[in-house]
Amino acid sequence: MAAGSNASGSSLAAPETEALRLLALEIAAQAGADEAEQRLISAAAPLLGVLFRRFLSHDIQALDWADRDRFVISPSLQPLACALLRLLGRDAVEQADGNGGKADNGDAGVETRQAAADGGAAKQSSSADGVPVADGVACGLTPRGLDLPLTLPGHGLAAAVGMALAARLLRQRFGPEIFGHATWVLIDDRDVEPGVAQESIAIAPWLSPQRLVVLHLTAVHGDGSENVRQRCPNHLARFAAAGWHVQQARADDEESIAEALKQALEGQEGADEDGARPAYVAVEYPAGQGIADVAALRGRLGWHELAAGEVPGEVRDEWRLAGLKGRKARKVWQQRVEELDEADRQALARWLEQPLAENFRQHIRALRVALAEQALPHDLRAMLKPLLERSLPDLPDMVVLASLHADLPDAEKLPEVENAEAPATGMRQGQEQATPVLDVGLRPMALAALLTGIAAHGGLRPVGVVRGQQLAPMLPMLGEAARAGLAFGLCVLDMAGCQHMPAEALPEEVEVLFPADAVEMVECWQLCMQ
Repeated sequence: MAAGSNASGSSLAAPETEALRLLALEIAAQAGADEAEQRLISAAAPLLGVLFRRFLSHDIQALDWADRDRFVISPSLQPLACALLRLLGRDAVEQADGNGGKADNGDAGVETRQAAADGGAAKQSSSADGVPVADGVACGLTPRGLDLPLTLPGHGLAAAVGMALAARLLRQRFGPEIFGHATWVLIDDRDVEPGVAQESIAIAPWLSPQRLVVLHLTAVHGDGSENVRQRCPNHLARFAAAGWHVQQARADDEESIAEALKQALEGQEGADEDGARPAYVAVEYPAGQGIADVAALRGRLGWHELAAGEVPGEVRDEWRLAGLKGRKARKVWQQRVEELDEADRQALARWLEQPLAENFRQHIRALRVALAEQALPHDLRAMLKPLLERSLPDLPDMVVLASLHADLPDAEKLPEVENAEAPATGMRQGQEQATPVLDVGLRPMALAALLTGIAAHGGLRPVGVVRGQQLAPMLPMLGEAARAGLAFGLCVLDMAGCQHMPAEALPEEVEVLFPADAVEMVECWQLCMQ
C-alpha cells in the first residue's frame, strides 16, 4: 500500500496498525469517547501492533496456557482492547466453543495461510451496527482474552507487578523452561499518579519480578525538542530512581518502539532471579496532535467500501496469524512438561490445580485439639504465627505478603519474614518447600494489588496480612478484585484499629469472616484456604 496521510496529517502506518487504529476509533466513537481519549487510542495503536505482532508470546486459542506472556492494559484504552481481540480472532474461539470446538474458517485463503501456523480462524463478527463488540459491549471492562479486567487507574500497573512476582516464584520452583514468560502492561499518564501505582513502582525492583515491562504512553508538550519538552513529573527519572531499567521510544515510529522493547527485554536477560530489574519504556506522543476522522481514515486507506467494523481480508488474516504466533512455543512447552520426571510433573499439576493436601486437614484438626487442651495461645494475634508455621509446609504453593513493617512483638511476628528492602529469594528449583513471608512494609495498597496480580496469574495461593488501620485504603482494590472473580485470603489483625469503619464500607463482593476466638480463627483459615 502506498504511503499517504491520514486525517491527522501524519503518514499512514502499516495496514495492520491502521486497521487496529480504525476499529478502536469506531468503538470509541460509539461509546462517546472525548477527544483526549481518541487521541490516546490513536497514539497507542502502533505500540500495541508492534507488541502483539513481534514480541508477545501467546496463543489466542489457548488462553489457559500457563507459560503464555501476560498482558494488562489501562482502562483508558478499552476500545483498543476490544478491537485487538476482534482482529486476533477471539470471536472465532468463542464461536468454536459454542459449536463443539469447530471454528468457522472465513475462506480458503485464510484456511490455507493459517494452516501454515497450525491454526484456524473465523469470519469477523460485529454488532447490529457493524461495530465490533466484545462480550456484548462495545466498550467497557477489559474483554475476555486479556488477563486483568480492572478499571481503577493504577491498579493494573500495580497488579502486573504481582503477576511478574508470581512468575519469578514459579520459575524458581520449576525452572525457566517451564515458567519463562514475560508480563507486559500498557498504561497512560492517569495510571502512574495514584498511590497504589507509586507504592508498586517503589517496591517492584526489590521483589525482582520476572521479565516485567511497563509501556507508558505519555504525552509530550511543546514541539518535542529537548530544550522545550516539559514533563511534569519526569517519569523517566522517577522510575530510574526506583531502580527500574528505563527506555524511550516515539509512538509514531514502529522501529523505535521495536528497538525499545528489544532493549527492555535484553536488559533483563541473563540476570538471575535475585538480580532482575523491571523495565520501563516511555512511549511519547505529541499532546496536541490531531485526531483521525474515521470516515476520512477509511478513505485514505482505500477501505471506504467496507462497512464499519470490517477490514480487508488480507489484513484480518495477518492479525489472525499474530494471534496464533505462540502456538509453536506452546507445543514445545507441552513437550518440556511431558519430559519432566514424575515427581515434578505431579507437583506442577498440583500447583496449577491447587487442591488441599490431606496433611493440611490433619494439621488443622491437630490445631483444634491443641487449642482445646490449652496448648496454644487463644489470643487471635498471637495465634497467627503458629497457624502459618503449621500451614506453610502443607501448602508449598502459598505465598504470604505482610504489611506489618516488623512492628509486632517478638511473640507475634510472622515466621520466616523476608523484608522487601532486600531482594526476595523465595523457593529454589526442585524444592517442595514453603514460600517465605514477604514483608512489603507500610504499603497496604500495593499489597492488595500484589495479591490481585498473583491470583490472576495462577499457580500460587496468595494470602495477605495487614493491621486493621491499613484496611481502608485497600478496599477499592479488594472490591474490584472480587468483582473480577479473583480469590485470595486477607488476614486483618487488630480490628480495634478500624472500629470507626462501618460494615457498609466493606465491598459487598468480599466474603468477610469474623472469628470470635482462636478456634474459630482456625476454622476461618481452613475456609479461606479452600
